[in-house]
Amino acid sequence: MKSALNDDAEVYAVDAAADLRTAAAKKPGILSLPVSLVVSVGATTLTIDELLSLNSESILKLDAAIDDPVSLLMGDRVVARGELVETEADPPGLGVRIISVSADETDRS
Repeated sequence: MKSALNDDAEVYAVDAAADLRTAAAKKPGILSLPVSLVVSVGATTLTIDELLSLNSESILKLDAAIDDPVSLLMGDRVVARGELVETEADPPGLGVRIISVSADETDRS
């Protein structure tokens, strides 16, 4: 089912890619600037009382299933979607395999 939130995220993804391409065309040096990405796994809403009751054993139920795609955000813009994977680094860690990028976004659910 399509949601307004996902529709907005898709528009942001297209805008982010266009903004970066335009900036890079005008100033090629911008391509070496670092950017921070946030991987969004899911969200939840709590009351203040529930928030204050959290402890080290608390589990928060998110609005996503374990195998749902995650969103990669640059600021408030979705720039890609991916799936969580275990990396083969030493020690192993958590990574994201990209499944779609910005304007190429096809998952609109």
